[in-house]
Amino acid sequence: MAESPFSETRVLGILLLAILLNTYLFGVISQQIYSYWTCGFKDSRRLITFIVALFVIVALQSSLLWVMAWNVYIVRSVHTASKVATWEGPANAVCQCILILSANIFLAARIHKLTSSRLQSRLVITLSISAFVIRLVNLVTTWISKKYLSPQTQYTVSQRTMSVVWHTIQAVESTIFLA
Repeated sequence: MAESPFSETRVLGILLLAILLNTYLFGVISQQIYSYWTCGFKDSRRLITFIVALFVIVALQSSLLWVMAWNVYIVRSVHTASKVATWEGPANAVCQCILILSANIFLAARIHKLTSSRLQSRLVITLSISAFVIRLVNLVTTWISKKYLSPQTQYTVSQRTMSVVWHTIQAVESTIFLA
């Protein structure tokens, strides 16, 4: 019998691949941070603090993924998708939301500095904050309903709508950054 596209083994396999890719990218980011420190840029204290804070959040996010991989693949049985639904997944998503918000606000400040366009930078900040709030509300409602990371999940209409709105806002922000 053919395996369903939403079977537990496929979901867990994709999850493991994502964790391995994240680990590789964390290594790339760590190398970039090392290069940044050794090159001796003359950046302001605010920018250095911002870079350190982003790196700490990225390290926390990667650590949460490693803990989740340990719990799912080593400690727990991988034959039941409900055992994947641990606290690390939503906590990782919160870290991701914070990273996206802070990076977008930094890019909005750069847009304002380079183009002197208050409208464009304020639009990016407004979209970033609204996307952050929508994503957090969606995460909290999903976390409360305990329906995260399960292939049999039937999300409510409001959860799906919030996800669509969040992805749409992210696409609009990307378009503004590229314009």
